[in-house]
Amino acid sequence: MLVQKLGIAVVDLGQDTAGDATALNARKSKPAAARQEADLPAPSGGRKEYADDTGKVSKVVEWFGYKLHLLVDVKHEVALAYEITSTKAGDGETLPAVLRQAQANLPANRIRTLAYDKAGDTNDVHKLLDGAKIKPLIQMRALWKEQAEQMLPGHDGRSNVV
Repeated sequence: MLVQKLGIAVVDLGQDTAGDATALNARKSKPAAARQEADLPAPSGGRKEYADDTGKVSKVVEWFGYKLHLLVDVKHEVALAYEITSTKAGDGETLPAVLRQAQANLPANRIRTLAYDKAGDTNDVHKLLDGAKIKPLIQMRALWKEQAEQMLPGHDGRSNVV
């Protein structure tokens, strides 16, 4: 409710947004009844590997608990929406639900841009953002490593669009 009130009072709140996920540590001894009241999944082990430019794993982070997915306003540093999931949930898979929550918390058509790491570089996310008229600022995945260029659909080689 606070974000909804702020969205009315601060006219540019939520125009430029960014999202990401982070680890939330938990203890194994928390009773299941308390998790159900909070509507949380069972905590589980999480593992994140970071690779360098050559693809070699350079850092590994492991934790037990949950994942916290956030969508924030980049100018005012205010959280607009969040979701807590199992450690197994992908960041790009959760982004649509967090984005819908942020849109519901803000006046209609307020979000103009969304920055995200390469976990958001999927066809589903791009289609969702395009439908909502939100400009993506998403790091591209390193695709087509063996193929430096590819003609776009509808081009026959007479243009220089690849």
